[in-house]
Amino acid sequence: MHNDECRIIDEAGYTVSSGILKTGYKVQYYKYSMVFDEAIVIVKADTTCDGIVNGKDLIRAKKMMLGTMDYGWIEAGDFDGDCAISDSDLSILTDVIANH
Repeated sequence: MHNDECRIIDEAGYTVSSGILKTGYKVQYYKYSMVFDEAIVIVKADTTCDGIVNGKDLIRAKKMMLGTMDYGWIEAGDFDGDCAISDSDLSILTDVIANH
C-alpha cells in the first residue's frame, strides 16, 4: 500500500472499486497502511441504501418519519438539515424521485 490511499468500503466490509455509491458506505483514508480517518457516505434521497432513488426510498422515509422504522440513515431523507424527516422533507423527496 502507498503511504496515502483512500478506499470505499461497503456494508459487508469489502473494498468497492466500481458500481454505484450507496448510503452507508464508508470512505477510509489510510496513512502508512493504517486507517487514519473515516467518513460515512450519505447519498441524499437514498434512504434504502441501495444507491437507487425511487419510490422505495419515499416509503422508507415515511416509515422513519412515523417511527415505524427506526433503522436507516435519516440524513439521507433529511433535506432541511433539522436531523429529522418531516413533511417538507417528504415533499422534496417526492420531487427528487419525480425528476430523477
